[in-house]
Amino acid sequence: MTVETQHHHKWYISDGSAIFQVENKLYKVHAALLANVSLTLQEMFVMPSGTEHSCEGTRDDRPIVLHPPVTSQKLDYLLEWFYSHSIRYREKEPSDFSIKALDAILELAAFLQIEAACTFALKELNARAVSPAWRLLLGQRHHIPRWIPVVFHTLLDQIDEFVTLDEYQELGMLNVHVLHQTLTWIQSHRLAIAYNPPVVQHHLSCINHGECRKAWETAWWGGFARHYLHPESPSPPAVVLRKLEVAAIPKVNRECQRLTVESVAEDGVLMREEVMILEGVAKLEPVEKY
Repeated sequence: MTVETQHHHKWYISDGSAIFQVENKLYKVHAALLANVSLTLQEMFVMPSGTEHSCEGTRDDRPIVLHPPVTSQKLDYLLEWFYSHSIRYREKEPSDFSIKALDAILELAAFLQIEAACTFALKELNARAVSPAWRLLLGQRHHIPRWIPVVFHTLLDQIDEFVTLDEYQELGMLNVHVLHQTLTWIQSHRLAIAYNPPVVQHHLSCINHGECRKAWETAWWGGFARHYLHPESPSPPAVVLRKLEVAAIPKVNRECQRLTVESVAEDGVLMREEVMILEGVAKLEPVEKY
């Protein structure tokens, strides 16, 4: 079945030298300029003469047909970047591209090996106030590992309050499940730590172990656990431990306090949260590049 094609209203450029077809639209672009930024397009434009493909891209009835992941909308975004920012040397100027457009530019830039477009889109996204859910998706989709643990950690605190229905749907069932599962593990871990004050490490100078222990447990419940389990802004364990280390706790031997805090820190149980987060990140839904 023959698809009826039409010239793109903007990107069928009269003095262009190469014709693409994407879906039902024909694009006429400057082959030499595009070949300078894309190895893939460079190879596409250089067809051996005398072959059946040698005249592809020279006439409307013999266009170079591009298939997914290339779509008309994605190519529009990429060409907008190329003609408005790249060849006019405006890479350093802020753009008005939407997050959706930058997502598309990143995808096609990687597919067509356009390093300058990848750099541009990443720089723009780094400067934007992108929601954690979208940043996680973009990190997965475009293989940006440095984003994922950070936004995963942020999402654990926001998953029930600030993630929209659209973002839930975009995240996908597996990602949402991993987030909730990791959050449940962390909450259970925190409750167990808060409920069980660490054993006091008594110093030789401690003359009343029982009184020292009870005072420490009271301080743990009223200090560490209270901040550690705060429903709105729980303090990181290392921060709370530091406060406990320097606090003047009545009836707790100062050396016992120091030894106990050091013991808790060395045990590593408080850092188990970070391990849980990394384990959660490893379970996130793999996203195929194309």
